[in-house]
Amino acid sequence: MQPDAFKIEDINTLHQLFRAYRPHDGAGWFFRGQADLRWPLIPKAGRHDYALTDLIRETKTTRFRDLARFNHWTKQVFQFAPELPTHGYEALAFAQHHGLATRLLDWSLNPLVATYFSVREYPDVDGAIYCYSPHLYVDVQQATLPTPGSESAAHWNQVLDEGGEDGSDLEAEIARWHGAAVITRAFDMRMLNQRGVFTVHWPPESPLAVAETSFLPGTKNVSVLIIPAALKRELREHLDDYGVNDAFIYPDVDGVASHVNWQTQNLIRRARSRG
Repeated sequence: MQPDAFKIEDINTLHQLFRAYRPHDGAGWFFRGQADLRWPLIPKAGRHDYALTDLIRETKTTRFRDLARFNHWTKQVFQFAPELPTHGYEALAFAQHHGLATRLLDWSLNPLVATYFSVREYPDVDGAIYCYSPHLYVDVQQATLPTPGSESAAHWNQVLDEGGEDGSDLEAEIARWHGAAVITRAFDMRMLNQRGVFTVHWPPESPLAVAETSFLPGTKNVSVLIIPAALKRELREHLDDYGVNDAFIYPDVDGVASHVNWQTQNLIRRARSRG
């Protein structure tokens, strides 16, 4: 099944569509902007350069290799982050937020933030804003990650090998967790401004599955708003009028410098167009 697709012809159309996809503080739709429409909805740990899939070897101990790399990261980073979250999913989200390749995919509760990421780069390529309605929310205080050697990993190994200890269907068990929402505390101002949330992918190399939403039969859980390359510059300037720019998305010295550089480039471009 393919997601519903809408090609955005003008900014007003985009605003009208956003009225149909409301985040409701995380109980509704998530938004993700991608600068290239051709990119799949796959987290970093599932992409070609990082994909340590469960099928590289057949022995149980090599499963969940992305989580083994996450474990390795936690041991290396403790001196820099002594207050690393103790709950597994929250710690994984913290790692994702700081650039580690994980099985989490970044989303936002703010559609304007997603729009920013869809237009900021690759001006000659169509971008995309994805709208996603999660079917399950992970309890980050209770749920455990199947890190190698853990009880959770033992359970998942049994599911993968035998279809589950209670005879449950393997595909149904994986599908229940694939694409589940992960909402944590905001770790810093960047995450707070971006209204950051995540989805978890089982396995990491699998894109989101398109299906009916759990709350509105006949409505798909994934929609894509196609942003033509020709509209990117106008949209970015429009977002800047709303205060959604590099300085807001990355609220630090580097972000402000990047925003001022963008303003400088715009001044030069306008001056040259007048000349």
